[in-house]
Amino acid sequence: MRREQNHAKPHFHIEYKRESSASFSIDPFARLAGDLPMKYEDRVRDWIVQHQKDLLATWYALQKGDVCELVQAKEKPHS
Repeated sequence: MRREQNHAKPHFHIEYKRESSASFSIDPFARLAGDLPMKYEDRVRDWIVQHQKDLLATWYALQKGDVCELVQAKEKPHS
């Protein structure tokens, strides 16, 4: 998530393995743009539903300027 003054709809961006990316609205859930493989869409939707309240709070904090960007990266597990 990042501050975007030209976008009123609460949303976030996903980048997957630097091969594909997409943006999704938080409420209601919808793919806005991008090319994330469809097989991941259910997982994204489930995660949004589970974290919707926090995602919306973060979105509005970003838009007010309280935060400039939120990045969450999932690292590969160490073997």
